Amino acid sequence: MHPFQFGGKLLTFEKCPPEAGSQRLVYISQVVSEPELVERAAQLDSVLGSSLSNDPNASEQLAEYCRQRGDATSDQSERYTWFFLRANFLPSFRTEVLNLLGFKQDDIPSKFKNSVSAGDHAQPDLAALSRDAHTLIERKLANVDIGGPTVSNVVIPNGEDPTSMICRALVCGNLEEAVELCLEAKRVADALVIASLGSQDLLYRVQKYHLRQSGKDPVSLVAGSLLQSRWDTFVQAAAPSSWRHTLAALVTHTDADTLAHCCEMLGDKLSSESDSSLQEAASICYLCSMSADRLVSRWARVGRDAASLAALTERALLARRAAAARGRHLQEGSKLDAVLNEYAYRLAAQGCLQSALNSLEGSAHSELRQRLATALGLLQEQRQQPQVSQFNRNRTFSAQSNKRGSVPHTDNTYNTMPKPYEQKPWQQSSVPAASTFPPQNSFTSPLQPLQSQPLQPQPLQPQPLQPQPLQPQPLQPPPRPGSVGPQSGGLTSRSKYKVDPSVASAPLYNQYNFNNQSQSYGYNSPLPDQYKLVGYFLIL
Repeated sequence: MHPFQFGGKLLTFEKCPPEAGSQRLVYISQVVSEPELVERAAQLDSVLGSSLSNDPNASEQLAEYCRQRGDATSDQSERYTWFFLRANFLPSFRTEVLNLLGFKQDDIPSKFKNSVSAGDHAQPDLAALSRDAHTLIERKLANVDIGGPTVSNVVIPNGEDPTSMICRALVCGNLEEAVELCLEAKRVADALVIASLGSQDLLYRVQKYHLRQSGKDPVSLVAGSLLQSRWDTFVQAAAPSSWRHTLAALVTHTDADTLAHCCEMLGDKLSSESDSSLQEAASICYLCSMSADRLVSRWARVGRDAASLAALTERALLARRAAAARGRHLQEGSKLDAVLNEYAYRLAAQGCLQSALNSLEGSAHSELRQRLATALGLLQEQRQQPQVSQFNRNRTFSAQSNKRGSVPHTDNTYNTMPKPYEQKPWQQSSVPAASTFPPQNSFTSPLQPLQSQPLQPQPLQPQPLQPQPLQPQPLQPPPRPGSVGPQSGGLTSRSKYKVDPSVASAPLYNQYNFNNQSQSYGYNSPLPDQYKLVGYFLIL
């Protein structure tokens, strides 16, 4: 049966005769088309409920659940998956992984203890070979007599052979030359001993030389990776069949970030192999690196029916909890989120809204998650009253601005022309100008270039001014008429000729106000020729 849409509700009603006062009953039914999915979701909710409630024992409970799931299966691959997933919830993650890989801490000491000959007279506490107390090399050298048997009559050669030249370099104190001679003679052990007497750089170069020469040797490969911390090269060089040793070395010697990166590299390498067992081992590497996307890609190959989707979602949710327990951040919008969204949608179609919302816990905020929270009443409706009040205030302010817009004295903030000074509020005038030029004070609308569009005189409507506080300023002498020239202040700018007022041009608008600023014109606008009449008068 195909699942219903969001909510999974079915509404039915009976056909009743249209009688007066009769009531029609409407039945609301919950349709469950995938009961197996609903049952698995209820079980998963009981398991993940502790982690959702921030229970301090949630990791232990999830680890126990993974152990029970691993014990209940008979498939070896499934068993490995559950037990490696369980290791991610344990504080001793690395130790548990080593045990699952077959590298227990007490194996090598016990084997070394069995190889000790009966003639060695070691103390019982030294034979115990505790890893925390001493290393194996320390216990091995503890039975060696440092003094050793005395030797005599050793002849130091003095010739041209390599041994003689090495001895001559040592006698003269030339350690670097002695090291080079030892390496040429294939005496690497002697070269390392001599290099240890010199600088650390000399010793490091000898070690690198030896590891480069014996790179194909497995001991040199592991030792070189430890020396140079080049674990990505170690993963590339190791054979796929040695994935257990490779993974164990990574778990033992690398930090958290390097472990995640190199385990993911190892998993990609094993995934490209044709052997099915190696491909299954890739999932173990992805579990150690907690690569959720790659895990989901491998787990999703089974199918997308109800049972397969429930099993896939169960592992995906546990993988998300395991990543959070280990401090691993999962990228939003990944394949894991896509699987969980599909699972939540199918649960919502069965009416399990709370279970669907629980499955999306910790994932990216999506439209489905918001719908589920709204349907469950977990989201409060946003209050629109403050926004409505703000909208009304904006409309009132806009209406007032439109009323003031009928007067040519517009707000100064809309004037795009450059202004050298700011006009004072008390300098505003309601008297219309007699000049044919438009007003040029700071309260006029922005001027356009005169070449592109001629300006037409606009009638001014007087409007009562609002009383504003005045600031006392020093009085300036009244400016000269515009026919004489623009007032720029100072005696040097005054004309030496007198002008007959009968032939003088009319004053510009707001010309006789105090502290009148210079007239501003648009770019490329011609200046009014105010000296034309003055020159004519002088000629007459």
